[in-house]
Amino acid sequence: MKHAKRIFAALLAVLLITIAAAPVLAASGSDVPSPDDVLNQLGGGKSINANQTMTALIAKLVAAIKFVQSWMGVIVLVVVIIGAILAGLGMAFNNRDLKRNGVGTIIGAVFAYGLVRLAPVVIALLMRST
Repeated sequence: MKHAKRIFAALLAVLLITIAAAPVLAASGSDVPSPDDVLNQLGGGKSINANQTMTALIAKLVAAIKFVQSWMGVIVLVVVIIGAILAGLGMAFNNRDLKRNGVGTIIGAVFAYGLVRLAPVVIALLMRST
C-alpha cells in the first residue's frame, strides 16, 4: 500500500508539473500584456459600446480556447496514461480504490477533452446572440 501511494504521488507530481509548465512555456516566447494594456487594446483609447466590448471579449476568448485546445491533446494523453497506470496497479494489487481512481481519471480526462473541443460551439452560440 505504501508503494502505491508513493507511485500515485509521483505520477500526480508529474501531472501537475506538466500542467503548470504549459502556460509558462507558451508565455515565455511572447510578452504577456497587463490588464490595462488589454483594456486599451479593446477600446483603442476611446469609449466603446456593449456590442464592441462583447465582440472583442469573444475574440479574446476564442484565442484562449484555441491555445488550450492546442495543448489539450498532450495533457489528456498524459492524464489517460496516468489513469491507466493507476488502474493497472489497482488490478495488480487488488486495490479497488486505486482501480476506481484510475478509471475515474480516464473518464474525467475524456470528458474534459470533449468539453474543450465543444467550446467553439458555445462561442458560436454566444456570437450569434450578440
